[in-house]
Amino acid sequence: MSPRPDVDIPLCVDLDGTLVRTDTLIESVLAAVRHRLWHLFLIPVWLSRGLPYAKRRLHSLQPVNVELLPYNQDVLEVVTREHSRGRRTVLVTASTQELADTVAAHLECFDEAHGTTAASNLKGKVKAEFLSRRFGHGGFDYIGDSLADIPVWRHARTAITVNAPAARATGRPIELLPETHLQSNSVAVYAKTVRVHQWVKNLLVLVPLLTSHSLLNSSSLAKSLVALFALCCLASSSYIVNDLLDIDSDRRHLTKRSRPIPSGQISLRTALALGSFLFIAGVAAAWNDSPATLALCLLYFFCSVSYSLFFKRRLLVDTIMLAGLYTIRVLIGGVAAGIPVSFWLLAFSIFVFFSLALVKRVAELVASSAGPLLPGRGYQRGDIQVLTDLGVSSAFVATAVFALYLNSREVQLLYADPKALWVICPVFLYWFSRIWVLTLRGKMHDDPIIFVFKDRICYLLAAIALTSIVVAKFGNLTRLVGESLAKYITF
Repeated sequence: MSPRPDVDIPLCVDLDGTLVRTDTLIESVLAAVRHRLWHLFLIPVWLSRGLPYAKRRLHSLQPVNVELLPYNQDVLEVVTREHSRGRRTVLVTASTQELADTVAAHLECFDEAHGTTAASNLKGKVKAEFLSRRFGHGGFDYIGDSLADIPVWRHARTAITVNAPAARATGRPIELLPETHLQSNSVAVYAKTVRVHQWVKNLLVLVPLLTSHSLLNSSSLAKSLVALFALCCLASSSYIVNDLLDIDSDRRHLTKRSRPIPSGQISLRTALALGSFLFIAGVAAAWNDSPATLALCLLYFFCSVSYSLFFKRRLLVDTIMLAGLYTIRVLIGGVAAGIPVSFWLLAFSIFVFFSLALVKRVAELVASSAGPLLPGRGYQRGDIQVLTDLGVSSAFVATAVFALYLNSREVQLLYADPKALWVICPVFLYWFSRIWVLTLRGKMHDDPIIFVFKDRICYLLAAIALTSIVVAKFGNLTRLVGESLAKYITF
């Protein structure tokens, strides 16, 4: 008997990790938690009644948005091509039957779809037995990705995978689809996941040291650096939580959709493990610094998570929360170094960071192509004018606070020639004005802090400000140097 042609052999395809670069069970958990936080405490109760029951309850609470899932285009092209040839294509997954039907209806390239029901969890040996009963042993080809698919591959005519390590574990010849490694373990992907570039914001921890001229105090500096490390760990952990909880909105976003978690470059399980590790490391480092540092670091973390869960969708509350998170960084630095944070520094910080938070929202509105509403936020395009007015006003108030600070007793004690600091006022005025003009022109990075560290003009303005601080600090020295040079310079 001649071999049956490929068109007569059904092509069966797994969903999680194969057709999509994600785990739909974790996606369901995240969707349920986003919808109602207290659902998190019901999940263990549902799991006690079996995994199929838990999956169905999660799906009924808040179905996964299948239109936003990160589909593996290589696998999808294979399925679409075979379906167009008249070959029977079958979606078979451990996800719920309802989710399998929804995905199949959305893609329109599957003849049938099978998922987990109340009677069985369609995974591993159960899936292998199901397909063998339906198509016969060796009567189907199967595309999978994990070790759980090994029993299915053993019953398939042709075993196909998108995961080289899983293929080697089968002990049988297996086809490896090209360019389909769903998750990357590269350092770059992990760096993007924890947002290493965002750690520059945590340098605000060192601001109390700088403003009190205690940077050369080795004890205070060491404690500040420990606090900086703790805050970086906790901030990265909160970023991961943010990406997990905001995954649907990020997938609609013009630039955030390319982040490792929304795009599926890193698995959700790996992201959860990484976030947990960073949280533990951050707590340990902060506790080693001092209980007060730990308390403020935990306050920062829980404010950041609550921002992701609730406040980022609330009009203006989100920007006030962002300004507060920046200010907490400054407070952490003061507590860690044992330096009281002055009223002037707190007032200046609040107004500056509120303005920059509004820059972030206006930049997103200007760049948004999703219509009049900003996905996942409480803003619309018509708000640009009033947000701009608020942001510019806050920036100028910050400059006024700084100007008043220059006449304070603290400045008289810290600087030999305080008048030199007045140069910083026009620097601030120009810097804030330029940032807002570039924002309205659509040339602002979606994170203004990152823009600051990439913009050459910002470095030039910082150099001017730093020079004025040096002159103010060592006023007598600079005058003496100037007088000494004048003796040898004639015009």
